[in-house]
Amino acid sequence: MPPNLNQKWLAVLRAFPSLLSPPAEPNERLPADPFALVSAGRLTRFQYDLLSSGQGKELILGNYVLVDQIGEGGMGVVYKARHAKLGRTVAVKVIRAERLKTKTAVRRFVREVRASAKLDHPLIVRALDADSVDGRHFLAMEYVDGCDLATELERGPLSIADALAVAFQVALALQHLYENGVVHRDLKPTNLIRDRKTQAVKVLDLGLSRIVNPEPGAESAALTQAGTIIGTPDYMAPEQGQDVRVADTRSDLYSLGCTLYFLLTGRVPFPGGTTIEKILRHCQDKPTPVTAFRSDIPPEVAAVVDRLMAREPDDRFQTPAELISALTVLGTMPVSPGGRATGATGSNPNLHLPTSTPPSDAALVPTVAMTTGDSSWRVALAEVIARDSTLSGRHPVPEARPAVRLREYRSTAVAVGGLLAAVLLLAVAIVPWGRIFPAPAPPTEPGDEPRALRDRIAKWLETKDPAAAPALRADAQAALRKAAGTADAVTIARYLKQLPSPLDKLPDPPGFQAIGSARQRAFGPVNHLAVSADGKTLVFGGWDRSIQVWDAETMTPKSQVNLHLTTINRVAVSADGKRVAGVSGFQDRDRDEGFERTLYAVDPGKDQTLKIDNTPTGGGWCLSAAFTPDNQVFAGQYEEASLWTLGAKGHRPTRKFYAEGMNWCTAAAVSADGKAAFTGGNAVNWQVHDHALVWDLGASPPPPDKNGYPTPEKPAQRLAGHHGPVLAMAPHPDNKRVLTVDHEAARVFDYHSGKLLKEIRTQGVYYGGCWSPDGKQIVVATGAGRVLWLDPVSGTELRAGTGHLGRVTAVAASGTHVFSSGEDGTVRKWDPATGNEVQPVTPGYPVARIAFADEDRKLVVLPARGTPATAAPNDPDLSPAANGSPADGEALALVPDGTKALLRSPDNGRATLWDFSTATATSCDVWPESADAKAAALAPDGKRVWYAVSKDKDPSGTLRWTDLETGETLKFAIPPEVGGEDTKAHREKRIAAREVTAVAVSPDGKVGVAATRSREVFGWEFASNRLVLRHKDEADHPGVVRQLGFGPVGRRVFGVGLGADVWVAPLGSSRTDEFFHTAPSNTPRCVAVSADDDLVAVGSWDGEVTLHSPAGALKRTIKTPGPVTAVAFSSDGRGLAAGLANGTVAVYKILGP
Repeated sequence: MPPNLNQKWLAVLRAFPSLLSPPAEPNERLPADPFALVSAGRLTRFQYDLLSSGQGKELILGNYVLVDQIGEGGMGVVYKARHAKLGRTVAVKVIRAERLKTKTAVRRFVREVRASAKLDHPLIVRALDADSVDGRHFLAMEYVDGCDLATELERGPLSIADALAVAFQVALALQHLYENGVVHRDLKPTNLIRDRKTQAVKVLDLGLSRIVNPEPGAESAALTQAGTIIGTPDYMAPEQGQDVRVADTRSDLYSLGCTLYFLLTGRVPFPGGTTIEKILRHCQDKPTPVTAFRSDIPPEVAAVVDRLMAREPDDRFQTPAELISALTVLGTMPVSPGGRATGATGSNPNLHLPTSTPPSDAALVPTVAMTTGDSSWRVALAEVIARDSTLSGRHPVPEARPAVRLREYRSTAVAVGGLLAAVLLLAVAIVPWGRIFPAPAPPTEPGDEPRALRDRIAKWLETKDPAAAPALRADAQAALRKAAGTADAVTIARYLKQLPSPLDKLPDPPGFQAIGSARQRAFGPVNHLAVSADGKTLVFGGWDRSIQVWDAETMTPKSQVNLHLTTINRVAVSADGKRVAGVSGFQDRDRDEGFERTLYAVDPGKDQTLKIDNTPTGGGWCLSAAFTPDNQVFAGQYEEASLWTLGAKGHRPTRKFYAEGMNWCTAAAVSADGKAAFTGGNAVNWQVHDHALVWDLGASPPPPDKNGYPTPEKPAQRLAGHHGPVLAMAPHPDNKRVLTVDHEAARVFDYHSGKLLKEIRTQGVYYGGCWSPDGKQIVVATGAGRVLWLDPVSGTELRAGTGHLGRVTAVAASGTHVFSSGEDGTVRKWDPATGNEVQPVTPGYPVARIAFADEDRKLVVLPARGTPATAAPNDPDLSPAANGSPADGEALALVPDGTKALLRSPDNGRATLWDFSTATATSCDVWPESADAKAAALAPDGKRVWYAVSKDKDPSGTLRWTDLETGETLKFAIPPEVGGEDTKAHREKRIAAREVTAVAVSPDGKVGVAATRSREVFGWEFASNRLVLRHKDEADHPGVVRQLGFGPVGRRVFGVGLGADVWVAPLGSSRTDEFFHTAPSNTPRCVAVSADDDLVAVGSWDGEVTLHSPAGALKRTIKTPGPVTAVAFSSDGRGLAAGLANGTVAVYKILGP
């Protein structure tokens, strides 16, 4: 058995060979690297993730093997699955585990199974099987490879023919439900899925359905109590909102009318408002006619929508069959040479259909004046009807059994009191904290300008006159800026995409334009470094998750090791420089992830790799490492240390070391003679900081236990007196003394006796330490960017090396030089005699903000710290964005069009608003809190700033909206947490949870959103101070929200973080939806949405940008030269700019001319 293969993996795969595709053979030798099964297509990434987390058995559900998660709802989670014996692909809906305690939920699920079992129709997702395994109730259904209509509509409304074709197919499905006595009660675009292969639209999710005439003993209406709201308010019939128990097939037809309205216009009939407001508007108001949004919708089509959405059930189509016949007539009605459909008279805007008897074809002819314009939609609809596989010639109208009569219902006399009570009960049940959040007013309705622009572009496309293109593009850009934050902006952006662009000159994929030159040694902060005893090999690691191996003499790269999934915190190198090790950290720079804690030691010359991790046979978590003179690996772990032989058979240590009080061993070292090893770190009792231990490697180890496993050895000495975690331990070449460093002091001990020889404290915080090459001085790394040389006897500061920006993370010495690493991403080489830097490095910072400007003719680049710069998208050089741009400014915010940026002086904290279009700077003296601003975003016009201050200055986390011209500030308080213990610890936790981690402002400048470290997201409408978004992720995971951003219309908020790696939240919602979830090795850092709302770009620390549909489907993966820290689309959607961690930019063509 390969030593690195998880034993639990083998056990699960051997017990359930059908997990693999094709199934594992009885004597098959599985690969040593489990991920190879994913690469080979035998396991999905979803299965790999569950298996690697010890949940492999969860993938087996009776006769089914779960392949992937494809959806989820209030009651259950839907998986793509494979029948273990038949190999057939199905969809499996599993009721949520937390719902199993609710008998009503289980009974409702059983009812869904029974309702599905009654149905057999090609346009309804078929039920295939149902069972309960180990308390997990599930329903196996037909798998449809396709997209729901809500997602499809994110690209824009459907054509008239397509929308009517959808209505026709749904009506066929509803008729089958009607004939079997089933009412759907939740018909909406997300419950309609278009088959990717056949293009047929199928109805799914009968979770809220009701059986009208249940069989004896069957669960039915008893599950639905009075006052309960069932369904989706945007698509709910008035009578269903008042009392769901009286809903019948006409209620489903009303929902179909709302759906058809949405398909034709791209908006719901009654947008905005709370749940109760929506239901009341369905009861009392008439929606805006569909013809107000689209001039091409003929009156006979509008009449069908109006009839479906009649407030009184008796005024609607009474059965789906009536609607089927009406649509069939529309699709087959002859058209006169003048474009007028014949056989139509009168001007009544309603369809005149009898309700007591099955209608005849003549009665179904609309009594409205037909359109005299384009009737191609009618021909297209006829073709759909003719080829529908469920029809035989013309659809016969079934004999309709009498519809279940509703109780007396008139919208003008709604029992509002009862309705209010019902909706308020619903609010408490479905919205966290018992509150419904009203969404802001809907975006501006489309006007004439987009239509006029469309016509001009269409005319230009006929000739493609190059002389006329620049003026047309300028007009389109001006219209796009004017329409920012409205639906018109999306429409205009889609027209703009058809015009020539400055980005057409970019290299074709997979090529790209590189802009700028890297001025730092690594991609992102370097956390640690080590140098070989011969002074020839330098090793370092950090944010980019690779072990970098350099020539220490020339300071040039030699090789790198890419094995870790998270940030590397410690590295080690053997005395001869031939073997290297890296350990992923307990925390990364955000203090919120990086829990891999795995050690990899590599001998490239012998092709040997040692992996120590927390898998059952992996050896346990690791935090630090060092090599012995004979090239064994000494690992500092959790509550222990161990000694390993690289390349040895089997996977177990040769020696184990343990002492009571050990916790995380954040530092490890071995003496030059190999007789002593050292560990330092935290203590179990945080009041006792004495975890600095000496281990006797020269002594003979005790006999192993009966299983041959090493017996833990006790420490030879404890080095007491530390006040905080020990960050570094450096044995002296004399093999007598050892240097230890914590944040407060550097200490020298006689490690044989444990005696403290010297404690040195200077101003500042220490992060690392070592002995100088000659062993006569101490060198420490400080948080102030300095490398200090200290006298080990007197403690006097001898000299300081300066140059690092920010914290120096580690120091190491060997040969004739001292080396240091820093959070500025640099590794520096120092002359110990003078304290001067050898081969000086000019540091750079990651790109913090990036935007296309000047109608996509230039890019504006803001580094996290440094000089704002610009470049043409096809120019390799960056230049200062404006004359007088600050040489060392901290980037706070950049407006989306790149014209204005907010920078802060690192010296005095004062902010300056730069207008790059006019090359002017305005000091923000009216903003006194600029120095304390932790997260900030500018209004689109650059006149206001939305921000939060550090928790030290304001523990409440109150958000501010400040006018940068007048200083007027509006404040928005984060709502208090409900419940929880009233203890000091809990109060402190609540204060910490209010720390704001990201903010954003909507494209129209009307809404601000903010995220906190507790993974809560809030949104406010500035004008009214209304809370329009609140969500809290209850998942147990360490991630926080790193960035927030809006879609182009400003109705959706995208975020990076919050459990799912990327998520989207609609305003007015109390929840967020997972957008997509990345692999454990992938860390998204930034997100951007294209102006035409067609693509979402996600930049990751793994050096790639993934492009997704607005629903999350992966469209394309772009490999970048390094970790991505900022992304932006061009306004015309033809280009994408990726800002990198090394301060450079890569520009990609994503749409050709």
